[in-house]
Amino acid sequence: MAANFYTPAGVYLGLVSVESAENDPKQPSFLLESIERGDSLGRYSYIGVGPKAGVVLRDGEISHHNRDGTVSRLSNASKDPLAVIREEVSRPTVKIPRLSPFTGGYVGYLGYEMISIFEPKVSVSNPDVLGVPDAMLFNYDHIIAFDHARNEINVIGNIHVNGDLEEQYQQTTAAIDQIIDRIKSRPPMIMREQEIELEHQSAQSNFEHSKYLEAVEKAREYVSAGDVIQVVISQRFARKTEADPFSLYCALRMINPSPFMTYLDYGDFQIIGASPELLLRVNEGTVTTNPIAGTRPVVTAEEENKRLEEELSNNEKEKAEHRMLVDLGRNDVGRVSAPGTVRVPELMKIKRFSHVMHIASEVQGQLADQYFSLDALRSTFPAGTLSGAPKIRAMQIIDELEPEKRGPYGGVMGYIAYNGNVEMAITIRTMVYKDGIAYVQAGGGIVYDSVPEEEFIETINKAKASMRAIDVAEEEYV
Repeated sequence: MAANFYTPAGVYLGLVSVESAENDPKQPSFLLESIERGDSLGRYSYIGVGPKAGVVLRDGEISHHNRDGTVSRLSNASKDPLAVIREEVSRPTVKIPRLSPFTGGYVGYLGYEMISIFEPKVSVSNPDVLGVPDAMLFNYDHIIAFDHARNEINVIGNIHVNGDLEEQYQQTTAAIDQIIDRIKSRPPMIMREQEIELEHQSAQSNFEHSKYLEAVEKAREYVSAGDVIQVVISQRFARKTEADPFSLYCALRMINPSPFMTYLDYGDFQIIGASPELLLRVNEGTVTTNPIAGTRPVVTAEEENKRLEEELSNNEKEKAEHRMLVDLGRNDVGRVSAPGTVRVPELMKIKRFSHVMHIASEVQGQLADQYFSLDALRSTFPAGTLSGAPKIRAMQIIDELEPEKRGPYGGVMGYIAYNGNVEMAITIRTMVYKDGIAYVQAGGGIVYDSVPEEEFIETINKAKASMRAIDVAEEEYV
């Protein structure tokens, strides 16, 4: 159907309102929206409501969540959720022309601490303050895909051939028709019910200012000693808010439009993201990662922005750090790619976002025959731009110097399709909303000549868009 009069956010809101009215408990849902249009990056946006099942990792235990709300522990299963879902996303599928790369499968996130599952040399010892699972992947048989290049909406249903095919076909087409009818109905609007005197709350960091500076200085000592070339130290800000989570998403979408806008609703908490950075895309065997590193603020005056772009482009320290991360990306992609296929089609381009600009590159390879797309996800996880290099030692230092588990921050969010395609953005420029508190985390890459106070300011700049989005959500939607 034509997308002329529909937006992904509007369609999502309409479908969720109907689903919530019909089901108890509330079902998980997602919106993966692209604001940057184009044939390569961000062509598609996806919506899913009411998954058939889900796989959750919490405290080292895998559980299976059913649509009716029941939960069963998978005591004999691997602790790796990717291993649990592999069979379902590696079965033969029918390729239909013109459909999007994602036509159904798993959507969710892998938190940063998943690395302890993928790499046993990295332990996790910090306290879990957020209290959300380490990974959540829910399985959606029916999705809505916006194709922004063709300006059309595709409602897609999947049939798993394991019974009466004709009956399954009739059930699936009926479900598609029902979704189309719901899309065509007018979604509810977010409106003020009453005027409220509202005072913006201040954000509290999980680091005292002086303690963050000490952590940066200690990281510099590890660099000087030769333990690492770079290590990323982050801080998390917690801010109370009266805004509801989808209003926060709408505000973030307006303030910081990004290629990987993400809204994951799990009922008791939400992940609200505006990530600029792709960790991994696997599309028909082509493996892509996009390292982003090197930061300057974006200001109001265009002449000053041009000066900052030139300064960033010519800064030898920033360029050296970025080349190191490109080399790390080449190594990660190369581990699962056919020999001679790894290349860098885009090197050190300046990309500007709402509040910051970055140096960005692209690394590609062709998946080797003996590997599957989930192997590529393990190989590239977590992003070197969120850990450092060498990765293992950098992550051990992070566990030592940061005061709490990172949770979703520094992990990935996105989809794993039934056909094996994967698209996962890095969980940065992202809020976790839980119990009336929005959590925002940001970090900086520490090298030998890093200045602690400048690194602290960089984390503040990276968090500004999310903090401003909270202000806007409270002003416009509360």
